[in-house]
Amino acid sequence: MKKILLSVILILSISAIPVMSSEVEDDYFDIAANYCVFGNYNSAMEYLDKILTINPNNQRATNLKKGLAHVISGDKSSFVENVNPLIKQAMEYKRKYPVGIQNFEKLREDGFLYVDKTALIYQMVKSGS
Repeated sequence: MKKILLSVILILSISAIPVMSSEVEDDYFDIAANYCVFGNYNSAMEYLDKILTINPNNQRATNLKKGLAHVISGDKSSFVENVNPLIKQAMEYKRKYPVGIQNFEKLREDGFLYVDKTALIYQMVKSGS
């Protein structure tokens, strides 16, 4: 009877280890997030390091650590580019909207967005609608 009871306790304790480590990771992440809110980035980094010691594959902790490293270094522009390269690509393709610009030459020279609707206007005039 003791062997069965000990076996059950051992099985339950082994199966509870991942849950407990996940809970510890979540608690450490909450602590790190709170430190971030109050601007104590170095303490936040310490807790993120603790999370990554427990689970080196924790993506949330890795991403927040990358972001904090850039905030601490003061290099905010490269943070966006390094965390998601697609953002950098989108920023390169970003065009300005020509709100209030009446000059076609300025519109083209300064790289504003322009959609030629000449054919649409012709069709509207021709059809009368």
